[in-house]
Amino acid sequence: MDVRELLRDVTKLISEKRFLEAEQKLLSARGALTSNTDLQEQGYILSELITLYCIAKPTDAAKVERLSLEREALWKDAASRLQTAMMLFYSLHSYERAATKAGEAIELGRVQGDSSTVYTALCLLGKSLLQLNRLSEAPAVLDEIETMISEEMRIVIGDEASFFEALREQHIDDGRVARLASVLGPRCQNPVFRKKLDGLAGVHPSCE
Repeated sequence: MDVRELLRDVTKLISEKRFLEAEQKLLSARGALTSNTDLQEQGYILSELITLYCIAKPTDAAKVERLSLEREALWKDAASRLQTAMMLFYSLHSYERAATKAGEAIELGRVQGDSSTVYTALCLLGKSLLQLNRLSEAPAVLDEIETMISEEMRIVIGDEASFFEALREQHIDDGRVARLASVLGPRCQNPVFRKKLDGLAGVHPSCE
């Protein structure tokens, strides 16, 4: 089975909103899996099914959650738990469970030495707490993010932008948000996120 070709075909079908055909292809491919199939490839098929069930309306929450847990069991890493947390937050808007799952990703990521996943999961945890109106808990999350930045750990700069924006909307730690954004903005490679960070830092295009 050429999984890369399969995923290209499925991506095209999804873009054309041919969801049933995409599902049939993925389920057929999954049925053809054997015990010798690469675990990474099995996870890719699961991930594509999860994406499909999130995009198709109405979202099939039961299938999304079941497959997400199967992916976690398959890959057994912090990143898979972060993917589940992101699905709970963005697709199912289940912020309490997103916060819990992000916490799992943080804990496991620290054990596995995956600072990038820990950082992104902290950002998602912060946003979940704000959505839940647990405002007093958000500064502690920002503390951990700041520590990772100051220690120059391996992180994905840009993931914090929406959390910083949400903090700004709640007028939580405005000064610290601006300071951290000013540090991260020049290092951010993604122009969309860099623009957000520059805005939070008070940097205007004419000043660059």
